[in-house]
Amino acid sequence: MRHQRELALERQLEQFFSLFYLSINAGSLLSTFITPILRVQRCLGQMFCFPLAFGVPAALMVLALVLFVIGKPLYRIVPPAGNVVIRVLQCIWHALSRKVRSKESRAHWLDHADDVFEKSLIADIKDVLHVLVLYAPLPVFWALFDQQGSQWTLQANKMDGEILGYQVLPDQMQLVNPLLILVLVPVFSYVVYPLFGRCNLLNRPLQKITVGGLAAAAAFAVAGCLDLALESSAEAPVPAGFSRVAFVNTLPCPVDVSGNELRLRLESGEVLSVPELPRAALQASAAAPCELSVARLEATAFSEAQSHSIFFLEDKQMLLAALVANTRGSNSHNAEVRVAYTVREPVSAVVFADASGSKTYAAAPTHIGATSSYTNATGLTPGRYTARLLGSDDYEVAACEASLKNGGHYTVTFTQQADGGPVNCSVHETLRPNSLSMFYQVPQYVLITAGEVMFSVTGLEFSYSQAPSSMKSVLQAAWLLTVAVGNLIVVIVAEARFFHVASSESFMYSGLMTLDMVVFGIMACFYKYIEPGTAPPPIVEKPALASEGDTKM
Repeated sequence: MRHQRELALERQLEQFFSLFYLSINAGSLLSTFITPILRVQRCLGQMFCFPLAFGVPAALMVLALVLFVIGKPLYRIVPPAGNVVIRVLQCIWHALSRKVRSKESRAHWLDHADDVFEKSLIADIKDVLHVLVLYAPLPVFWALFDQQGSQWTLQANKMDGEILGYQVLPDQMQLVNPLLILVLVPVFSYVVYPLFGRCNLLNRPLQKITVGGLAAAAAFAVAGCLDLALESSAEAPVPAGFSRVAFVNTLPCPVDVSGNELRLRLESGEVLSVPELPRAALQASAAAPCELSVARLEATAFSEAQSHSIFFLEDKQMLLAALVANTRGSNSHNAEVRVAYTVREPVSAVVFADASGSKTYAAAPTHIGATSSYTNATGLTPGRYTARLLGSDDYEVAACEASLKNGGHYTVTFTQQADGGPVNCSVHETLRPNSLSMFYQVPQYVLITAGEVMFSVTGLEFSYSQAPSSMKSVLQAAWLLTVAVGNLIVVIVAEARFFHVASSESFMYSGLMTLDMVVFGIMACFYKYIEPGTAPPPIVEKPALASEGDTKM
């Protein structure tokens, strides 16, 4: 009968922490989905609306606090009896101090504190330290787990977010984790653990924690393989002493470019890319029917080992060669686009309208000339847009549709013959867009989430069940401290910059986690559990001998 009660208690404890974890991740699911959508809205003249992205969660947090306070009459509140953590630290410090000064040999070094602290407290601290030794390897798991919001999001930035016709933002991929938590917690509780239990596997908390850590190691091994694929598909870096140049002709006539063994002709509206152009002076001339002066670019205008675009424009019978650098913005998931044009009518504004026509984005022309110019790079979320040249009173001079993909750098050109006629437009890639789908991140999210279910949910349950009644808050605090130490490991590795490529860092974390769990598994083999429903034997203090005067026969 007692054994059945113990099993029931253990089951209730497991269900409580599973429900607790489910509720946390239900909130995480909503915030991970909504916050990126709020962030990409334009507000206050900025492309991203961080006040909205942070303001809405803050308001919801205030609402949650109000609801929590309203429910106060329903709670059973146990008044705190002092700060247990401080008492534990004081006892440990006093024991260590006396041990250093004293030559007396005691059964346990904590016994040196029995002159000030009660023996029941000392016994509880011994039990806590017995568990805390196991916590030493655990921060490495959190060092891996918390990189979903950093390294894995940066990885998603380099990938194509179009999945089944829907554009997924890089930080929305984190949605997979809480979504899987809601699915996997009951699956593990009611399917996985009972099945493995029949084979006498995964039936102890430390076994589950060990396997969960190994699942996290496997997740980073998969992430490392994906990093290798991204690195192999990335554009080759420009060698030292060279530049990557895209020549863009917006004129209604061919342009001849020469210099340092380079000879090429660009037809009207054409874009030509030279992947490795030695840094040297260039000369450009416009062929008939244009009658323009010769343009010249000095070698010093080119930045070494960078990508550039050269726009051929005209202003007052002069051929202009405008040189701009092509660099990916801070958010490499976005598409970046420039517009270059030479038309017969004056242009006052350049705008991009999304496919629905409900949103427009302005791109400021540099206004080299009234009818010939280019815009600075404009960052846009991937999708279909219409680039429009507007004249006075928002009159549409010309329009061109462009499909922009994640991470791509584009140039839209508008050209028109000198005697008028239709405006021709074309869209060119100056930097290749992301090609690998974000869908390839799903396996690593499945592994890290399965690891989280076995590691974190079980760890909370283990910390509670193995702590003496007076020390449960101490062990819970220690468990949370492992999370903080894990974050510190990430900061140290990131700031030290041990690795220059993401794949090496991912494989390092995978190997470190595997080694860490091997050590933890060996330590777990020697751990003796405190079974549910049992408690350590009470401390029986030996009564003092009565004096002869007080003895009654």
